[in-house]
Amino acid sequence: MTNPKIQEYIEQCKKQGLEDQKIREALINAGWPEKDVDEALNPQASKQPEVPSPEAINPQQQMEHKSLAKLPSAGELLKEAFKIYKRRFLTLFAISFLALIIPIILTFIGTIHIEGTVGAIAFLLLALIVSLFILWSILGLIYAIKEESLNIGKAYKNTLSKIHSALWVSILSFLITFFGYILFLIPGLIFSIWFSFGLFILISENTKGLKALLKSKKYIKGYWWAVFGRQIFISLILMIVAIPIMFILQIAGSSQSLTGVVEGVLVLFYFPLLFTYNFLVYKKIKEIKGQLPEIKKGKPLFIIFAILGLIALMSIPIILTSFILSLLKKASTGM
Repeated sequence: MTNPKIQEYIEQCKKQGLEDQKIREALINAGWPEKDVDEALNPQASKQPEVPSPEAINPQQQMEHKSLAKLPSAGELLKEAFKIYKRRFLTLFAISFLALIIPIILTFIGTIHIEGTVGAIAFLLLALIVSLFILWSILGLIYAIKEESLNIGKAYKNTLSKIHSALWVSILSFLITFFGYILFLIPGLIFSIWFSFGLFILISENTKGLKALLKSKKYIKGYWWAVFGRQIFISLILMIVAIPIMFILQIAGSSQSLTGVVEGVLVLFYFPLLFTYNFLVYKKIKEIKGQLPEIKKGKPLFIIFAILGLIALMSIPIILTSFILSLLKKASTGM
């Protein structure tokens, strides 16, 4: 039942012409439960749906039927993403700024020359801290996109406990995709699209590890080309904006430092729009397919791919070292 105090407040706000989203944010920030607020704003949604007949309850048929539904076009998604981007600009921009500036500061500190083993350990530790902070910022950005009432502090605070899970999802995705690229490029491209919702699922559904990647694959089943096309589209947006600017800077003979600053500013503005757009792609597919059941166990094949990807990655320095040594040997014998 709708809380009368909430209902009265909503009616007063609507008389003043305030939008539902603004009213919702104000009530939640005041401490009212989200469920009560949503019920008051949308009473129809709280009504119990009719119980379907047993013949209608066929999950496989429902999934096949839902998979026929079309995603909104790339232009429609961009338009909706841009509305969220404008509405949440300060929060999203601030998180992106921190994701850019903190690593720069830490990297600058890392330029202090420390010799020997201590220097090598300090460099590796700094690289790890920078990587973890960027990952944390990405999680905060996703959370801020998902929950529009959150400020910067809450976005970071609420995702702090998920950093280790996000790191594991990212490592698994990278290793499997890396091994896929070794297999003549195409499998890697397929894997990269399959697993592109991994972090979104971690934040939205709290599904972790390989299960998050497999769930992402299930969502994208039947939509691979649609997701791929929409990712190409948002990438082209950056190119259309960035290439003319870079071309003008090159013609004007701008310094390398100025070019670097401009590139950083472009990334700063593009980064939150990119994640907002991709989160909407995930959200729309989830709305079409509904909440998927939890994955009970991972597929051994992908675990094997991850192990092979790790072996291949570790082999690269050995292969490069052997190649360089053979070149040096040939050069010395030739002299």
